[in-house]
Amino acid sequence: MELFDRLDDARERWDVLKHPFYLRWERGELSRDELGFYAGEYRHAVGALARTAAAGGSAEHAAEEAAHVDLWDDFAAALAAPIDREPTSETADCADAWAADDPLEAAAIMYAVESGQPAISATKLAGLVTHYGFAPDSPGAAPATSTTARCDGALWPLKTLSDPARKSVQIAPPKTTTIEALVTRPRPQPIPTRRTTSFQKRTWEVVASVDSFRLDHGELRLLLFDHGAYVNAVVPLPSCLPANARERRSMTAVWSKFVSKCGHATDEWQPLGAVAYVRGVGFWNASHGGRGMASNGAELHPLTSFRPVAGCGS
Repeated sequence: MELFDRLDDARERWDVLKHPFYLRWERGELSRDELGFYAGEYRHAVGALARTAAAGGSAEHAAEEAAHVDLWDDFAAALAAPIDREPTSETADCADAWAADDPLEAAAIMYAVESGQPAISATKLAGLVTHYGFAPDSPGAAPATSTTARCDGALWPLKTLSDPARKSVQIAPPKTTTIEALVTRPRPQPIPTRRTTSFQKRTWEVVASVDSFRLDHGELRLLLFDHGAYVNAVVPLPSCLPANARERRSMTAVWSKFVSKCGHATDEWQPLGAVAYVRGVGFWNASHGGRGMASNGAELHPLTSFRPVAGCGS
């Protein structure tokens, strides 16, 4: 067997795209913390690869790999992940395996690692764009929300169905209603910061036009319209969902379906005009004056189902 055949055979036996971590990445099941930790670890392996490229005799390739460390640092920064730490023992072993001073050994390592990168990079990018709100054309796939995503706040547990009373919410069947009925519900005083009202303890479903959409502090915000009334409907970024979030898969599915069928959101409002069945948990927003916000503060937040029937490739 030729050398390159042996290297390809070994690479296929240890195909990282079959590893559970990459499968979860592709499905959008990794948390924001897991992505950030990965970014902080992988930069060490990339640094080792840059040194190996130099040992192989290609200064240009070595410079290119060294520049990739900065991209991983940008990725980690976008996820608010620390990089000023030592690698884990497993990462250190990987970096050692990717390091070589002998030119021939360096060439073999570079071939074994780099020949699999196109498929790995495509899988990573597709997962980031589809599930985690990253812009496909940003350097290093930096997230479009990097300057505004917060994924926290006093009401974040309510917004992500991770609050202590999350099990009190009736998920199914949803209560069929209208936007007019939602925006004319009595506004509680004061606005609750815990799950105490009947509106907050069930899911509601409306059929409405999705007028426009945008990214808003780590969430996808939809502006729903029907018969002269507007209401906001919101789903968090999958990477922002806490591990204990109820209906995490449903929220991730809403995000994935929207970005794959309707378009990638940015910080600016974008028109849409689709019609959809939209289902979500009742939420009271204390904010005033936002675009399309109901005067009583009612929202569907978070969304647990999104089914377009006109537009969005339906």
